[in-house]
Amino acid sequence: MASISPVQSLIADRVPTHVITGFLGAGKTTLLKHLLSQKLADENWAILVNEFGQIGLDGALLEAEAGVSIYEVAGGCLCCTSQLPMQVGLARLLTKAKPTRLFIEPTGLGHPLQLIEQLTEPHWARALDLRAVVCVVDGTRLFDERLTGHETYQAQWALADVLSISHHDQMSDADQIQLQTMLDDLAGKHDIAPIIYKINHGQLDIIDIDLPRRANRQTRRSLLHLVPPKTASIINDPTTLEEQEAPLPYHYHEQALAQSVGGWRLPAEWLFNRDQLLTWLLSLQGWLRIKGVIHVQNHALETGSEWLALNLIPGKISFTSHAGHDDNRLEIITEPDVDWERYEQALMACLVA
Repeated sequence: MASISPVQSLIADRVPTHVITGFLGAGKTTLLKHLLSQKLADENWAILVNEFGQIGLDGALLEAEAGVSIYEVAGGCLCCTSQLPMQVGLARLLTKAKPTRLFIEPTGLGHPLQLIEQLTEPHWARALDLRAVVCVVDGTRLFDERLTGHETYQAQWALADVLSISHHDQMSDADQIQLQTMLDDLAGKHDIAPIIYKINHGQLDIIDIDLPRRANRQTRRSLLHLVPPKTASIINDPTTLEEQEAPLPYHYHEQALAQSVGGWRLPAEWLFNRDQLLTWLLSLQGWLRIKGVIHVQNHALETGSEWLALNLIPGKISFTSHAGHDDNRLEIITEPDVDWERYEQALMACLVA
């Protein structure tokens, strides 16, 4: 029997790692849910989720199953700045969860290039086997110039090994033609075209994305390229940065990446008027994304209340029953110069006395 070389052993020990990119509301979380449903009982999977805001909602919406560890990096972007929070979160996941497969979901507003470059640096490459980078694209929003004209949206397409076109069953003939036009344009800029999957409800098999990263692909771009700063390896010291949790209730807002984002975390026992809350949210103007897990009054149920998972993007409104959470969470990504005090007053007006 042939012996296994040290190099082969090292490769076998690396954790298959999938980066799932896509703009706000494209369907990344839905895709992740479907991928998680394919986990075998003896496997241990982990997810590193990056929220643009500070309160961490994707982890709550994912509702981890047995054998799945979720670590949230809230505030900012995995793809930007020094990436220290990402490195801390990733080191903790690898140290504590010891996953056999890892998924990384950066914020929809994040440029993925620096994240990919970070994950392929030597100190991470020894631990991670970066697989094909997936970009989820909403096939019904290809004419939305706020998306298609955004530099980050274009970068997510350009860096993808796999393009997952979501909501395919809702695409019109015009959408199909526009998609082909955009794919033709993408092919003219790269030596190797991405693999295309047209899906509904996030239904993509893990085998379809468990492919090698095509590192030999050449992207034709300007010579002006900003190199991310070098950061120290903390893979052996995941306690470098201590997590700090603000007491409930609290609100925050900030401006970043030319957008304004604000959110609330409120005690779980706080109950909101369902119809009044939804009416207020749908009356807002200029927002890009609204997400939440909210405890609402419902007299039709024996308990008198229920939890709702909110996931709103312009033109697509979704609110579904949720198993419940340890607190109320609401986050809004919107145009700059929002009167957050007025928003908070309107939210508190929905609170059931």
